Amino acid sequence: MAPKGVSSEEKRKRLLEIFHEEYDVFMMKDIEKRASNRGIQNNAAGAVLQELVDDELVLCDKIGSSKFYWSFPRRKDEADKYEELEQEIVNCADKMASLIKEIDEEKKVRETSEEREKILAKLAQETTENVLLTEELAALNASNEYKDKEMQIGAVKMELNLWNDNIETIRDYCLSLDSGGQITVDEFDRYFAIPEDLRN
Repeated sequence: MAPKGVSSEEKRKRLLEIFHEEYDVFMMKDIEKRASNRGIQNNAAGAVLQELVDDELVLCDKIGSSKFYWSFPRRKDEADKYEELEQEIVNCADKMASLIKEIDEEKKVRETSEEREKILAKLAQETTENVLLTEELAALNASNEYKDKEMQIGAVKMELNLWNDNIETIRDYCLSLDSGGQITVDEFDRYFAIPEDLRN
């Protein structure tokens, strides 16, 4: 039972900790079980989880009739950092354009001056900052530590889909041998311990 007074934000935090502490892929029933241990009722866990999915803090994909959820630490932080760096680059580019315009205007008035030298120094500083920010952004893209993990998840999904198709094929073949129609799909699945959520 979730204690009274637990805020929605606290529930989001507790649910997100499940993914970040175990670093694994979960089905809904797994999340509900772990959420219950953290004081979140099953009927609330689903709604909180959907909020996290909508906010792109948790990723979700469907295989067959089952949904799988996962989230990696710092994924949101890195996305925010990426956007921040992109905005800084845009701001630097705007400053550079403005400074170049000022320089051109100064050239029309006089060959050299103290003000012109200040503008040139400012332009050089902004250019250097722009280069550094561009390099940092490129490094962030190149060192994405979650790329391998997401590729592994893709491979697991393909493997699960393949096994799901194989089960369907074997089931259909076996049931076709039962000309009297005495064995139902449910009976077949129960006998071979095939989970209901693996059906397409």
